[in-house]
Amino acid sequence: MKKVNLNNLAVLDVTTDVNTFLLESEPPELPFDVASDLSYGDMMSSAKSSACSFDTYREIVQISMYYAGQCRNFIYCPSNTPSEVDGVSSYDTERALLAGFTDYLFSVYPETESGTPMSDVVFAGWKIYSDVWPVIVNRAFSHGIDVPRSLLTDLTARFCTIEPFLDVSTIYTQGILANLRKLPHPSEALWMWNGTERKSVRFATPGRIRDYICTDTQKAVESINLMLISMHEAVQRYYNVDKWRRNKGV
Repeated sequence: MKKVNLNNLAVLDVTTDVNTFLLESEPPELPFDVASDLSYGDMMSSAKSSACSFDTYREIVQISMYYAGQCRNFIYCPSNTPSEVDGVSSYDTERALLAGFTDYLFSVYPETESGTPMSDVVFAGWKIYSDVWPVIVNRAFSHGIDVPRSLLTDLTARFCTIEPFLDVSTIYTQGILANLRKLPHPSEALWMWNGTERKSVRFATPGRIRDYICTDTQKAVESINLMLISMHEAVQRYYNVDKWRRNKGV
């Protein structure tokens, strides 16, 4: 395996929710003409269903990072007063959340004016290449908020060119494409890897985060942080053969 500096490892997690107002007020464009009103209604319903997975119609409700032994959580709660308590920063707009998170990101991963990184931080996350970092980039780009230039993929590249990213789900797939080896929710893999009983550990799920992030923030944040720390431990174990034997008694 390629050498990775695990002494400077950060773990990222993102949760999004559908912007239903935008979906209904500015529905997706159909790429073709539809002959009848009945057919149009069916096709539009299908198009809206598909659009729910697009960054265009989603908003970030939380970004969390575990780095240097500390968890930082950035949450979007439009009905709450902006606040910052015990590592949890709450914002009343998505733009403010992204501005707060990127300020923190630049403090962890500074760059020169030309975009050369001044830090050797390595970022890990479950499907970080597809479900974490692109979401942050797209939403930040739409709000005109800067992200580290060295963490952006060159548009001349066919594939992602970002070096300091580790996809935790690759432990499970071992590089096999997702359509050939289906992925579970990260909590399922973490339960298996950590050898813990499901009832004893309550990891975060997107639905649970969306349900509680604004109404019971502490409960949501605790489950997010537990997942981040568990992913951090999984990556550390994966790259350290001595830690593989933790439950083997050898």
